[in-house]
Amino acid sequence: MGLSRCAEIVAALQASGMRADLPAAVVSAAHTVHQREARGTLAGLPALLQDKGLSSPAILVIGEVAAMQAAAIVATIADDEQALRDQPSGPGHRRLAG
Repeated sequence: MGLSRCAEIVAALQASGMRADLPAAVVSAAHTVHQREARGTLAGLPALLQDKGLSSPAILVIGEVAAMQAAAIVATIADDEQALRDQPSGPGHRRLAG
């Protein structure tokens, strides 16, 4: 869904004041042998997707973290998800399935 709405997402972020030159990255098919990534700027993200032929499933990464290597981005996301899973469950706690 993010890739198909990328231009709309970028326009909304820029309309909200996000810098056009902010680093941006796309990681497609993360953690598979087909993983591909591309990095550029927020303003150039829609063209980058088209030029590189990246497809879903993919993660759009926007901000200074996008300047990191794609493998580090995916590992950070996985670590954050695991930390949420490890939190205690119960009233007032959010727990991810997995």
